[in-house]
This record gives sequence, structure tokens and C-alpha cells, in this order.
Amino acid sequence: IGVAVRTSMEAVHEVYQSIGTDLEKAGIRMVAVVNPKHAELNAGLLSPGQEQDTMHLDTFFMPINKDTVLACMNEVAQRTAALVVERDGKIELRETGTFEDYLKHQELDIVNISQAEQENYATNYLHLGNKKVFVPLEENWRVSSELARQGLDVIPANIVELVGGYGAVHCMTAALSRG
Repeated sequence: IGVAVRTSMEAVHEVYQSIGTDLEKAGIRMVAVVNPKHAELNAGLLSPGQEQDTMHLDTFFMPINKDTVLACMNEVAQRTAALVVERDGKIELRETGTFEDYLKHQELDIVNISQAEQENYATNYLHLGNKKVFVPLEENWRVSSELARQGLDVIPANIVELVGGYGAVHCMTAALSRG
């Protein structure tokens, strides 16, 4: 769960209270990925600016499969990670260091994308199931090629108007279980 301009630490606690136990029963750990500068914006300490370009995790980071992630490392480097846990009835954050360190500790392969690709929302693609992915903007050809190399069937789109509104195909959907 991201902590930045639109999601606060209080929201992390609320989400964990609501679904944390169920996630843990399913073997899923909740991790807060924090952009300290953006968290200050959330608290009203700074004036908002271009942070909308990276206000959601899916605008700079996305799993490709269980072993590989696509990420703009320039953005990853600006964030910390903390494991969200419950101890003695209290919700705690256990700092794990930088988000990059957390990803490497998980032994994930990281496919780095450029700042320009991040700004074109190349990570904001949508898994449709059956190894098919819907990728925003045809100009994200390098990312599309990498996804194909990873065994995915890529469906490119040219959704310029949607990308102009600080999001792409992943942002358009609700979380669904797909085949």
C-alpha cells in the first residue's frame, strides 16, 4: 500500500484493520511503500505540484510475474518500505529500509524503465488473464517487448487522453480475479 499524497499512514492502519488478518491467512504481507516528500504533501505541509505523475504505485512499479517486476528505479529510490504487522493488538510498521532494498531482499528480478517510460505510464498496464496484458500507449514499445520476452501476449493501446489524466489502463479497472 502506497503512502503519498492521497494515502496517509492512518489509511494504512485502517486498511490493515479491515483486511490484514485475512491477507495474512492467505499468506500475503502488507507493506507500506512511503514517499516521505509526498507524505508531507498529504499532511498539508507542502504545496502540491507534479506529484500526481507518481502518486500511485502502479504509475512506477508493477509485477510482471511472481519473480519479476517492472519499475522506474529513479522513483523506487525515493521511497522506503515498512512491513505492516499487528503485535499485542496494535498495528506497527517494521521499517525494512528503502523500497529498492525491500525488492532485492525478496529476490525479485527488476526490469528498470526510464523516467520517460514512467511518464508514459508504461508500468500502468493491465493483466487480463491467460498471459494477456493491455499496455497503454503504443510508444511504450520497449516495455511491450520486455513483457513479450517474459511470455506475455501484449495488446498495445493508444489511450492518449486517459494517460493525460494521470493514469492508464490499470487505473481504469477494479481488482478482479482473472483466469
